[in-house]
Amino acid sequence: MMGRSFVGFVNGLRAPWSHHTFLMEEVAQEYQEKFQESLKKLKKKEQQEAEKRTAFIREKRTTWKNQMEPKRYRIQTEFNQLQNILDRAEQWELKKLEEEEKKGLHIIEEAENDLVHQSQSLRELISDKER
Repeated sequence: MMGRSFVGFVNGLRAPWSHHTFLMEEVAQEYQEKFQESLKKLKKKEQQEAEKRTAFIREKRTTWKNQMEPKRYRIQTEFNQLQNILDRAEQWELKKLEEEEKKGLHIIEEAENDLVHQSQSLRELISDKER
């Protein structure tokens, strides 16, 4: 009898353990499902936040480019104006140089004419003296 009551005792002990194991598996499954659900929510929230950050960055980039465009235009306009001033100054300096060149060439031409005239006069004098 002792063997039977021990077996009965052990069988009686198994039942609560298996019941306990079954409850643990059920609780673990329940928590696993809740955990997966929480992960899905977290993932969705992170995706929404990432989309918000992306939109924010896109907006900042567009705003920045829009702020830079007038500055770019202003710089180009100022340099075009400076280039125009330099072009006019260059033309004025070239015109002055051309006038200076003409005056210098005119003076040289007059000096050459004077030399030719003096040379001719000198030859005439020499010719007169040789006679």
